[in-house]
Amino acid sequence: MIDLGSGAHWLEFAASNAVSWNGSETLTINNWVGVAGGSGTQGQIYFGNSLSGLTSAQLAQISFNGYGVGAMLLANGELVPFAIPEARVIVAALLILAALVWRERQVLQRLLAKLRLLPCFT
Repeated sequence: MIDLGSGAHWLEFAASNAVSWNGSETLTINNWVGVAGGSGTQGQIYFGNSLSGLTSAQLAQISFNGYGVGAMLLANGELVPFAIPEARVIVAALLILAALVWRERQVLQRLLAKLRLLPCFT
């Protein structure tokens, strides 16, 4: 467990992507302040200085208290909670996808009807 406490500060670790971690353990980060997927506004943790400082398996073993399991590295190596899209964003994307599929289906039906391969249902 790492407790970041309060105030502006940072912890810097060397890149650990070549180091084996115990697969049954979880690293918990307490008192991280910021927006998931973005830089911390008080305590910050760095693993190296790039996106490759930890492996995806290692990132899956990290939990930010209040944000759940899973973490990501920013381009500068900062460790932050994984950003999960809000439900309304997912619903909006699915509605847009459904509209595009429906439109393309209509276009395909008209094309096939012109070729007299399928009756037109417009």
